[in-house]
Amino acid sequence: GIFRRWDWDLWCDHDRVKIDWSGGEWRFQLYYDGFPVPAIKIKAGQAKDLGYPGGDMFLLPGKKVWIDDYKIVMEDRKVIFYGAYYSHARYCWRQFKATLSHSGDQNLLRMEVEQGRLETCGEEDEGPRTL
Repeated sequence: GIFRRWDWDLWCDHDRVKIDWSGGEWRFQLYYDGFPVPAIKIKAGQAKDLGYPGGDMFLLPGKKVWIDDYKIVMEDRKVIFYGAYYSHARYCWRQFKATLSHSGDQNLLRMEVEQGRLETCGEEDEGPRTL
């Protein structure tokens, strides 16, 4: 479906995201001011380099993002994504957990991000090694 994106000051309420799920793969088509940006695809159990667009998607603007996996929690109407982002300030990859939840009646999405403490340092292009 197509939803308005909303999360306090970080996502503008006029932006939209089209979400498709098929065969264990999520596809997020983001729209900024009505214009689409390249789709973000995430498949269960496969680590995926989402690059800087992933940083925008997961409320980590300017950060390169990798996603390792996700978990669907049907009774709470949410999807939890697990991954890592690259910190240029520390030259390290740091874990995070992002929870995407649906408001139900208002057709709005909310993204909450928790940053982990575990890090692995190294080159940005190497991607996160086992944290």
